[in-house]
Amino acid sequence: MSRYDFRVEAPTTSEPTVSENYFVWYRSITRRFITQEGAFYHCMYDFVDEVQTFSVEHDIEALRQICDRTQNA
Repeated sequence: MSRYDFRVEAPTTSEPTVSENYFVWYRSITRRFITQEGAFYHCMYDFVDEVQTFSVEHDIEALRQICDRTQNA
């Protein structure tokens, strides 16, 4: 007898979303970045995004143009 003989199969009632409890738990226990380079790019993207948001909220055209060039590079 195999362990696969004891599996349970049931029809799917709905597609899981990223806010499901399992996904919230899974994100909390996994590593977000594998390399330092990956973390660096993530932080830089967040920084540019925050500067761009600030420039839009405060109507600072020069900052907005710099962020647009940075994101399109």
